[in-house]
Amino acid sequence: MDRETAIKQINELRDSMLNKIPDRGEQQRTIRELMNKARYEYLCSIYNAGFEIGEELCATEGCNDRNYIFWMMGIERHITECEELVKICTENYSSKKII
Repeated sequence: MDRETAIKQINELRDSMLNKIPDRGEQQRTIRELMNKARYEYLCSIYNAGFEIGEELCATEGCNDRNYIFWMMGIERHITECEELVKICTENYSSKKII
């Protein structure tokens, strides 16, 4: 996919995660920071080096460049960390509401 589409997808993913968290400033700030790092450092590095990202922000097949792999792993790591934070926040919020 082209750079603009990849940026749009990562922004939509970030916004979706932020919308799932009840008003929690620090957790939302952490998600913004991690997703911005995924976007500005890793995603932009991929495109600046002449590579592309596949559908759903996945690696393209057959690209074995070690920088590309490092950048893709960075994107995946930050997305995973954010997803785990969202899960923790929503579980904690749900359990507090019940009590």
